[in-house]
Amino acid sequence: MYDEPFFVIVPKGHPFEEKDMIASKQLVKERILLLTEGNCMRDNILSNCKELAAAQTGLQGIANTLQGSSINTIRHMVAGGLAISILPASSLTENDHLLFSVVPFKQPVPSRRVILAYRKNFIRPKAIEAIRQSVLQSQLRGVKFVTE
Repeated sequence: MYDEPFFVIVPKGHPFEEKDMIASKQLVKERILLLTEGNCMRDNILSNCKELAAAQTGLQGIANTLQGSSINTIRHMVAGGLAISILPASSLTENDHLLFSVVPFKQPVPSRRVILAYRKNFIRPKAIEAIRQSVLQSQLRGVKFVTE
């Protein structure tokens, strides 16, 4: 349905706040807040940020990684100065600058593709099409719609 980039979010006053862009390898020594293990967005982030994923496997990585149960929880924990995090474009709002700073990644920018999956023999194809059309017409900010 769409492709969207990830962004780094940092508390006000964090040194990354002054950077124009961040390379994923710069995140390795930071305290990172991610969604809980098994969450597909967490998996997307770690599969796109190889250095960060590698750092998660050691004891130091475990010590530097915190978990949140929802995107909203993560947003407020970052705003509170607990850690930095990575969020997709569709999770960001025009008022986020009041809570925390949003910093883009350097190329290659980690991203994800959001799809609508269903069984071929699903009995309500009109419902699937209605969902697809709603998303395509939603004007999500920062995403690139895929019409294939």
